[in-house]
Amino acid sequence: MRDIDDLLARLGDLPPDPRVESIDADRLSSMARAAPVWGGAGLGVVAGLALLLGVASSLPGHAKAASPTMLGLSPDLIPSALLEDRP
Repeated sequence: MRDIDDLLARLGDLPPDPRVESIDADRLSSMARAAPVWGGAGLGVVAGLALLLGVASSLPGHAKAASPTMLGLSPDLIPSALLEDRP
């Protein structure tokens, strides 16, 4: 463990790498050159599809969720039944 402490102490005494100072500027310039993945029209299409899916899923006539007994669970093991006060 002492070797690691000595190594880190020597590493701390070294001057910083000159490339570190330009990391932020380089990264920001590369982000500025990158093309946007989604334009305004693309986001509009995604938002419209999400709205359509939300409205369609709330319409009547859809199948109800399966009851726990249909899934093979005993009615006594249903979490809401476990919370009830029983005599």
